[in-house]
Amino acid sequence: FIVGEDGADIETERLLPYLRTRDLTDDGRATPVTHLANVWSADGDLVDLSHYPKLRAHLEVHREGLAGRACAVRPEHWYRTIDRIDLARVAAPKILVAGMAKTSRVALSPGGAQPSNALYAVTSTGWPLEALFALFRGGLLDVFAEVLAPRFSGGSKRFDGNVLGQVRIPLWSQVDAALKKALLDMDVTTPVPTPELIADLYRIRGAGHRKALSAATVRRTAVST
Repeated sequence: FIVGEDGADIETERLLPYLRTRDLTDDGRATPVTHLANVWSADGDLVDLSHYPKLRAHLEVHREGLAGRACAVRPEHWYRTIDRIDLARVAAPKILVAGMAKTSRVALSPGGAQPSNALYAVTSTGWPLEALFALFRGGLLDVFAEVLAPRFSGGSKRFDGNVLGQVRIPLWSQVDAALKKALLDMDVTTPVPTPELIADLYRIRGAGHRKALSAATVRRTAVST
């Protein structure tokens, strides 16, 4: 279902920009270079391939393999993907987090692209997404990963749903006005560590704890550079 960078002869309305880990750029953007052949309609049903002859011809090349997968239980659904495509979620602006990295890799996507299964998508209703992204770029995920993330050979850590689900942040309404401004004004084109801001956000006063926050974010910078 993944269409290479050279494109494919498929109906345009059946193609979705597709984001992979490699598409997360150092300046915090997510720039897709490939597409996904989307077999799902907006109402959540499989499309009728007879209405999309180019898509059908593209998939027919791989029909034997697709029909033999566990997710294609009904013969007429031989082209079913494991996961449904939720177009509302695709369209929503989101923060993308690479699932495996030595230090957190995050990017801000305006929406309209389907992330791969190696990326985790974070949306927000309570916090402005730009402020939350600034907090992540400042090293917050690395602070939590120090104690939560599984480690692998080579120094990689897993920033998966289990880790992200345990990250706790204050309610936006309870954040000091000066901190709100600092987050919203932060230059997010480079991942600059902000241990002091993180400490102030969580009202951490102890010198030892503030030093630990600084160590976590400084290690992030050292690895990244």
